[in-house]
Amino acid sequence: MKKILAVLAIIGSLVIISLYRSYASALQFKKNPNSTQRIILDVPKGSSAQQIASLLKQKGLIESEWAFKLFLKQNNLSDKLQAGRMVVQEDFDMQELIDALQSGKTTEVSVTLLEGWSNRQIAEALEEKAITTADEFMECLKTCEFEEGLFPYGYQEGYLYPDTYFVDPNQYSNQAFISRLARTLQQKLTEEDKANIKKVRTASKKS
Repeated sequence: MKKILAVLAIIGSLVIISLYRSYASALQFKKNPNSTQRIILDVPKGSSAQQIASLLKQKGLIESEWAFKLFLKQNNLSDKLQAGRMVVQEDFDMQELIDALQSGKTTEVSVTLLEGWSNRQIAEALEEKAITTADEFMECLKTCEFEEGLFPYGYQEGYLYPDTYFVDPNQYSNQAFISRLARTLQQKLTEEDKANIKKVRTASKKS
């Protein structure tokens, strides 16, 4: 009997050690430690800790659902998580994710610019997010100074790349954001694309 109890005690100790290591690993887990790539989290109103854990696991942001729920329980946070849309990063660990979920908001706002939009439509989308006003954005396009070559041939319409961008309203600048959109387009264009654009612009000037 003593031998059986001793064996059970050893097995129990090994299980506890294994669980502790798994828990410690889950606390430090990051989807991608070397990436600040943003991920949008949409947490429905009334979501339980289990549902939020499942969402984070689906996004690849946590290693273990049970470890996430255990951490919440240990720190009395199970009912402290907020619903809503928030932006987190791939290099967030569990504590950073929970901090974001507790506040229910992040400093950054996601802005999606659709393909085919005019500069005016982009301006209106930014105004809708309360980042800037459409008039100020359009005025900057006319009067702000941009680095040489950012808008080839003097054209700006069609040179702001459509994508989802993450913006901190507290640090926003129309000039910097417009430059960011134009640089993104230049990075996406191939040499063939640039040659075709040049042909089109040259032909339009002649006509």
